[in-house]
Parts: sequence; structure tokens; C-alpha cells
Amino acid sequence: IYLGADIELNKGNAEDWRNGEKIKGLLPWIPIGTAEHKFAGTFNGQGHMISGVYASDRTMAGKTNWYIGLFGCVTDATITDIRVMNSLFEGGAYLGTFAASAVNTKFTDLYSNAYVEAKYDNSYAGQAGGIVSTFDGGQNGALTNCWFAGEVNTGTYGYTGGLVGLINGGTIEVSACLNTGTVYSEGKYVG
Repeated sequence: IYLGADIELNKGNAEDWRNGEKIKGLLPWIPIGTAEHKFAGTFNGQGHMISGVYASDRTMAGKTNWYIGLFGCVTDATITDIRVMNSLFEGGAYLGTFAASAVNTKFTDLYSNAYVEAKYDNSYAGQAGGIVSTFDGGQNGALTNCWFAGEVNTGTYGYTGGLVGLINGGTIEVSACLNTGTVYSEGKYVG
């Protein structure tokens, strides 16, 4: 999949959407790929920007979505060359700007200044990373030239990271990546 132009999904300020404020009328984002039907291809943003993403389990028609990000669950995939700006990813248990759960996936040339907030029943809990929430096993995962400049929050519980929340087995290679964002957690698993 190739992105051919910048996309603005919602106007307004993502900071105002936090805690359910000013969300009336927003177009919700439904993550690509589920636990049952993982995305297993290539997404090339060709340097374009997606802004105004509002991805929240509030928008799932009463169903809890545990995997929230631009992509929910990915396996044997490549996500490359895209910027996500002025966006909010909240709820669920696994949250990351670009993917909630990844196996054998390569993330390259990515930038995000999004808010990533693992909330469940109005309390912070879960696994959250600025780029990817969780690498779930596999031997071919990679983060290359990724930059997170937003905010990640899991509060008291969970695994929290500026780039990745949790590496749950397997091996990933990280090179030329940077976190200049803010990471909030009162828990003991913070990176």
C-alpha cells in the first residue's frame, strides 16, 4: 500500500480530545489489522503525513479493542516513511502510534508527536510505546530511523516506553532511533 498524499482525518487539537473532551463530531480511526486478521503487507507513506487521528476504544460501538494504533496487529510486515501528527491513541491494553502488536515487522523512517494513553475503565493501565506497543516474539523485528516526540502514559500499571512498550520474547534490532517525547508512568517498567 502506498500513501499518495497527506491526510487530515480530523481538524482541531488532539490535546483537547484527551479525557473525552471536544470529541463530538470526530471521525474515529479503526486500526488496520486485528488479532484474528493481522496486517501482513507493506505500508509505504512515501514521506506523507497523517494528522488528526482519533483512535479510541470509546469509538468501538461498545466493544473493547485491546489493540490501538494506526495498525492494530501486524505480522511479517513493513511500515515505512510516514509521519503521524496531532493525533490521539487511547484506551485498550496495547497502544502505539504505528502498531499495537507486532511480530517479525520492520518499522523504518517514522515520526510521531501523538498522545498515546493506555486507559482502561478510566484508569491508566496497559502497554504503550510511542512507536510500537509490543513486539510479540519473532526474530526479524526492527526499528530504524524512528523518532517519537509525543507523550506516552500508562500511569500505575503496565509497560511504558518512548519507542517500544514491551519486547515480549524474540529479538529486535534498533538503530538510529530517538525519543524526545514525554513518558509518564508510576509503574516500575519504564524505558
